[in-house]
Amino acid sequence: MARPQEMRRGSLLSVRRRKKRVIGLEQKSPFQYLVRRKVRKLKKMVPGCQDDGVEAVLRKTAEYIAFLELQVTALKSLSYIYGV
Repeated sequence: MARPQEMRRGSLLSVRRRKKRVIGLEQKSPFQYLVRRKVRKLKKMVPGCQDDGVEAVLRKTAEYIAFLELQVTALKSLSYIYGV
């Protein structure tokens, strides 16, 4: 059976380790953390960006936005032609 002191030490060490991990993320700069988080969200939204770097994700996002704008324009003109 484990002694109470040993159990306390183990739990304290795990708490300290957890704090270090969290502190390590915050040390990189809050701006970098926010940018990485938003890039991850973009990778989920834009098709074909799962394994790409930041530059490729931004380029594909711009292309995807242009594609969606073109699609909206085409659908508006079709709805005007058919009177919907």
